Amino acid sequence: DWIKAAIEKGTIGKPRWMEARFLGFKRPRADSGVSFADSLHFIDLFNYLLGRLPRAVNASFADVLGRGMGDGSIISLDYEDAFASVQATYFMPGKERTGARYGDEATIVCDYAAGDGKIKLYKNRHYREDGSWKAQEGEVIIPDIPAGENLKLELEEFLTCVAERTRPRADARDGYNVVKVLE
Repeated sequence: DWIKAAIEKGTIGKPRWMEARFLGFKRPRADSGVSFADSLHFIDLFNYLLGRLPRAVNASFADVLGRGMGDGSIISLDYEDAFASVQATYFMPGKERTGARYGDEATIVCDYAAGDGKIKLYKNRHYREDGSWKAQEGEVIIPDIPAGENLKLELEEFLTCVAERTRPRADARDGYNVVKVLE
């Protein structure tokens, strides 16, 4: 929610580019390729952050293991005035769950696998001066955000919605939209 609020307040300026990496050496799922298993999380996040679906999608898939499903993918999403990309594989050693949102005035980088300091706001920007582009680095701000495990937080919200009979932030329509984008 901090990232969504920051974008809506104009903290990064106009969102221009988003990218994400969902990488790790792990057992491939038997019921789907890596895009439906992993990339979908960031596609859902990008749709949420921008409040709309992409107008165009391009993707490359690699069936490295010969399973008939993508074991690696790069997905490009065109939101008309913003662009996004998601990379996912089952082969990279370690675990990487990172995302960045670039705007006219700043960049938000999030390491979803980190505990403290998972979000950093870089006050970097490009600007035009004397007919050429310049890159200006600024301060780095690490907002104080309570640590929490994402899946646990999602399940707690679900249980609260069931108990209070309220609508969750992410509902069946959001799930449908992610599948629509992936298809």
